[in-house]
Amino acid sequence: MKFYQIFPLFFLCWTITLINADMANVITYHRDLVDIPCEHEADCHKQVTDEFTICHKKQCTCYDKSGQESLCKPKIFTSANFVGGSCPCPINDTVCDQTRGVCICTEKFTESLDKKSCIPKVVRLNEKCENNGQCLKFELNSECDLNAKVCVCQQNFTQIDDSCQKGATLGTRCRASAECLERTPNSVCLEHKCICEIGFVARKNQTECLPETQYGMSCSESGQCHRLGSGAICDNGLCVCDAAHQNITLGGSTICEKRISVGDTCKEHQQCFHSHPLEQTMECIGGHCQCIEGFSDKNGQCEKSNCPCQIEVYFYGKERSFTLYSFSLSFFS
Repeated sequence: MKFYQIFPLFFLCWTITLINADMANVITYHRDLVDIPCEHEADCHKQVTDEFTICHKKQCTCYDKSGQESLCKPKIFTSANFVGGSCPCPINDTVCDQTRGVCICTEKFTESLDKKSCIPKVVRLNEKCENNGQCLKFELNSECDLNAKVCVCQQNFTQIDDSCQKGATLGTRCRASAECLERTPNSVCLEHKCICEIGFVARKNQTECLPETQYGMSCSESGQCHRLGSGAICDNGLCVCDAAHQNITLGGSTICEKRISVGDTCKEHQQCFHSHPLEQTMECIGGHCQCIEGFSDKNGQCEKSNCPCQIEVYFYGKERSFTLYSFSLSFFS
């Protein structure tokens, strides 16, 4: 009776056992350990003992006689398809350790979790990563986002160029309002982004949150006046209306209303309407804004008509004016 040595090779959770052909030619292995690359089906027939095999996605896939997918049995076993396998070394960024006769990653790389590739030891912010160690070697306050698989700043830190600094600035990514408040008072974290809280607006350069203000009150930027409407500006340190708008008071608040004058050109009635909910005074008639019935033109604006009023009528071709307190017409056939 012949005795044969059994060689167990352990890499993470993988086990390989080779037994002489006289003992039923048994070979057991993990699918992820033995990858058999191919370009064509003929490549697989050269490399495996299985009768039914195809080349699928550049890997040999084998089937048993019933048509079920099964593990391929290589004609010649090689362990060089993972980091730590025997030389020669076909994996990118690997070299052969001549002392041990195994494949290892080159100086700037380290083995991946599945040992199938070599990944960079140092990874910059926003670049692909597999573990925190890669990110930490570039920036001490960073980590690997395991969902996005990229290096990001840790909680309570925000990215400024290629570094992670304490707190989060306006408009940048955040996880909690405390990160925003660390750098900007009166800010909150909403939908993972730092913004100004209600009652405040961001300065143009995103460096601070400024209080909203009302008509005639002090300001430093026009954004603070936005509640007055699109025609509001900060002029000489005060919120006012620009030249194309006029201030009107509605419900105790002042807003900037677009100036619409009698005679302005128009194509539809809405172009003659004011945006506030008060009674509209003009309509588009003949391509120009005109006062509607019950209103009259006064210095380009339509004001409600109050009798007594002056009207002009023609009698037999002659123009005559009357002041009326009550007016009615009767027609007789």
